[in-house]
Amino acid sequence: EITKLAVKRVEKLKEEKPQAKINTSNWKKFKVGELFEFERGKEVAPNKNFSGDCPLILESGENNGYSRNVIPTKIFDGNAITVSVNYAANVFYQDSKFCASVNIIILRNKYLNKYSGLFIAVILSENNSKYNYNNKISKDKLFNEIVPLPVTPEGAPDFDYMENYMKNLTEKAKKKLSNIPQ
Repeated sequence: EITKLAVKRVEKLKEEKPQAKINTSNWKKFKVGELFEFERGKEVAPNKNFSGDCPLILESGENNGYSRNVIPTKIFDGNAITVSVNYAANVFYQDSKFCASVNIIILRNKYLNKYSGLFIAVILSENNSKYNYNNKISKDKLFNEIVPLPVTPEGAPDFDYMENYMKNLTEKAKKKLSNIPQ
C-alpha cells in the first residue's frame, strides 16, 4: 500500500510544470575561497568507528551524505556545507552537528543559514560536476573555483535573496505535496 501511494504521488509530481529558470544575468562570479572558511573532516577510518550518536557524513551522494551514527573523533557544528573530495558534486547543507570523513571539506560563512546553504549547495554541486574520482577536487581547487551568485546593489553576495528564494521553493513544494491525494 505504501509503495502504491508513493508511486501515485511521484506520478502526480511529474505532471507539474517545470520550475521557471532563474534570471542570472545580473549575478556576479565569486571565488569559493573568498566566501567560505574551510575545514576538513577528521574521521580517518570511518568504517571502523564504533556506533554512537553523532551523524557521520561520508562521500555518498545519497541521504545528505549521511552514513550512520558513530562515536566521533571530532564533532562539527551544523550550519555548514559539506563537499566530497572524491565525488565533488556530492555537496550538502548540514543543519545539525555532525562528524565527517577526512574526504569531506566543510565550508562555513557567517551569513549562511539553512536556506542560503541549500541554495549554495546546489550551485556548488552543479559547478563541481566536472570533477570525479579520477579528477578529485582538493581544498586548493575548491578554494579557487568560481561560482555565480546573486548580488546586492553593492555587489556582495545576496544571501537574503538566496534565503527567500529557497523558502518560497520549499513552501511551494510542501503545498504541492499536501495537495496530492492520499
